[in-house]
Amino acid sequence: AAGAAASSRRRCPSHCIAALIQLNHTRRGPALEDCDCAQDENCRATKRAIEPCLPRTSSPTGGGPGPGGPGVMGCTEARRRCDWDSRCSLALNRYMTYCGKLFNGLRCTPECRAVIEDMLAVPKAVLLNDCVCDGLERPICESVKENMARLCFGADMGGNGAGSSGGSDGGLEEYYDEDYEEEPSQKGRDDAEDNAGAEPGFPVQADNAGRPAGAAGALLASILVPLLPRL
Repeated sequence: AAGAAASSRRRCPSHCIAALIQLNHTRRGPALEDCDCAQDENCRATKRAIEPCLPRTSSPTGGGPGPGGPGVMGCTEARRRCDWDSRCSLALNRYMTYCGKLFNGLRCTPECRAVIEDMLAVPKAVLLNDCVCDGLERPICESVKENMARLCFGADMGGNGAGSSGGSDGGLEEYYDEDYEEEPSQKGRDDAEDNAGAEPGFPVQADNAGRPAGAAGALLASILVPLLPRL
């Protein structure tokens, strides 16, 4: 049990995700992910270290392979299942309509927060509460997650702040390994930016999201991640 608890605390810091994505954009980078380490212990140790950062595009079952073990679902799959459900899809459309300023990191309007709370009543959206950001959009997902945690649910976070890994409900901290030094929080970003436009700061269609601390925040932030590939 102790081993399982220790394993469940293995997280992937956002700066590590960004570094891996940069590596995969190089000519030979992608080959390093699938290469055989053979007897190279340094290679094996490195692969074990980055395992929590690898994409989770579906929910492994029966102890199948895949980072995070059985029952961990990537947000790409969770978003797809939401699309198949009319209630969840409708709620997602409302989220895109009313939360534009949140995507830009400006503010969380009362209308946006109400939409987020309503989403909690949609059964299929429960998957979005527990999914893990995956794919090339995870850095953007981190940004939206931070915005939601800071602007919509800051009062519920016990002062940990958007960039902190100090949450207790398995939301925001999913992205951080306890062995890493946390990067400084971006709390210094002023909400004085409120005067900017309401368009999401991502390629049109207001796309990606990640998991903030707090149940409602984790739910809606996570559903944005898989939208970018659809552009």
